Amino acid sequence: MTTSRSVVFLDANVPLYASGAIHPYREPSILALRRIATGALEAVTSAEVLQEILHHFLRLGRPERGLEVVADTSAL
Repeated sequence: MTTSRSVVFLDANVPLYASGAIHPYREPSILALRRIATGALEAVTSAEVLQEILHHFLRLGRPERGLEVVADTSAL
């Protein structure tokens, strides 16, 4: 008998809230990313999500921070 685990799609909003200013979704987003990092939650994302994250930080004039968040998200 095999068991199947659910896989969730990691949208751009989760790393953006986690890396942003104080917001009601910041802590839940950090928790979700920690669960992904520890293997407690399996997730996938896409190149489009990474592009959206980078574009967000480019609009803010913070390309270096965008590259950091994209690299961290990719590493998950």
